[in-house]
Amino acid sequence: MYRSGFATYDGRSNMEKQGKHTTRVDQATMLALFNKAESLGFFAMQDKYDGEVTDLPSTVIRVSGGGVTKKVIGRVGQPAGFKALAAFADEQLLPLPWKPLVAEP
Repeated sequence: MYRSGFATYDGRSNMEKQGKHTTRVDQATMLALFNKAESLGFFAMQDKYDGEVTDLPSTVIRVSGGGVTKKVIGRVGQPAGFKALAAFADEQLLPLPWKPLVAEP
């Protein structure tokens, strides 16, 4: 998601939407997502939650705002706040009208 409201999504495997998609996100939703990230302590989380297991799915969350950017990769042992933020983002963003991006021939 960009400040303008333009958002992209890239579903790679085991996802309802496969491939690259775009949509618009309103300012209220973007603010709700940022506030949720702050309230769950996202900016204090480790940068990576991982382990020796490589065949599990990963979730990557990147949040920018207030002059701070934080990216967290979660595959194994993510805290409850990380999982809650991912679930909240899904609730807010998946119902939006995502349009597939068609590759140029």
